[in-house]
Amino acid sequence: MKRSLWTALILSALVSLAADKKATAPPKKEGYPLVAPVTRRSPLVVSDESWQVVEKKDDKWQFSYKFTVRNPSTNVVNSMAKIMFKDKEGYAVKMESKLLIIEPKQSRPCTGSVSINAETAATVQSFKAYFEF
Repeated sequence: MKRSLWTALILSALVSLAADKKATAPPKKEGYPLVAPVTRRSPLVVSDESWQVVEKKDDKWQFSYKFTVRNPSTNVVNSMAKIMFKDKEGYAVKMESKLLIIEPKQSRPCTGSVSINAETAATVQSFKAYFEF
């Protein structure tokens, strides 16, 4: 007897919760998604990208890179820079990430270096730095 009373109370509570959710759900409009997809672009601007080979060894090459990051927004931006070395067809040969914090209305240089095995390093043709959220 006690078991069926508890079962009835639980079922009653679940039905009540379901009714509350239906009552508070926003109306679905024809042709519009119920939840809009969230997409964000980084406000940071990359310029003055450059790279060079600083050392060649039999097993690996050392590359250095430099670029300038500008934050035109009025907010501090904390974002991960994606750094990519590409071959002549545009495929990524080496990628790495670097966390940057840029103050509002400020620019700053960003430098670094990477090692790439010699066979792959010989195919590097370009460098790209960009930001994603």
